[in-house]
Amino acid sequence: MASLNSRVENAKKHSISKDITLQGKYIHLKLLNAEQDTETLFHRSNGKAVEISGGFCNSVEDYDPEEEVWKYMFTSTTAQQTLEEYKAVQVESLLELSRCTAFVVFDSASNSQIGVLCYLNNFSEHLKVEIGSVWYSPIAQKTWANTEATYLLAKYAFEEMGYRRLEWKCDDLNERSKASATKLGFTFEGVQDSHYIYKNRSRDTAWFRILDSDWESVKTHLETRLQY
Repeated sequence: MASLNSRVENAKKHSISKDITLQGKYIHLKLLNAEQDTETLFHRSNGKAVEISGGFCNSVEDYDPEEEVWKYMFTSTTAQQTLEEYKAVQVESLLELSRCTAFVVFDSASNSQIGVLCYLNNFSEHLKVEIGSVWYSPIAQKTWANTEATYLLAKYAFEEMGYRRLEWKCDDLNERSKASATKLGFTFEGVQDSHYIYKNRSRDTAWFRILDSDWESVKTHLETRLQY
């Protein structure tokens, strides 16, 4: 008779509080709020020059939003979009997505919105979730922002929700995202060929994961990188 894997008890649904704030040293995370966050996020990701005072972020001149922010995302934004179009495409679509919890990343020193990342494919019955739909304004790229935001969501998933598995997936052509996953402590699992079609092109998806058994070493690695 074929053997079975180990039995798992007490896999329960975990509800994320509507007023949750995950506080780090450099940034903090709050749930995406269409009324409070849309306008600032629009102006931070549509290609127009951005200035921000205080904190660790960098001011930037006009830039190509597709190349710097949206190239490997399922949707895009340009300066030609209206605020209402942006709200529908980039904000309301996330809020309506099943098994998704969207967070806004704030630079804590200026208390200003600098990006978005989400829990996706949240299957509490299987004790697993994905971090995805991640983007940052160019003012926050190559800073502490993504490292600490990922750390906060990973810590919450493993230590508060009691999950066993945290996933990271990206277009296999997205070298920057794959490098980030590795630096953040995720383990590469392989490539799923012909996984999606988006922006009229085929996507092969690279899969990465952290398991609960990895978490303590990954946690130490991230806290060292963040100079905690």
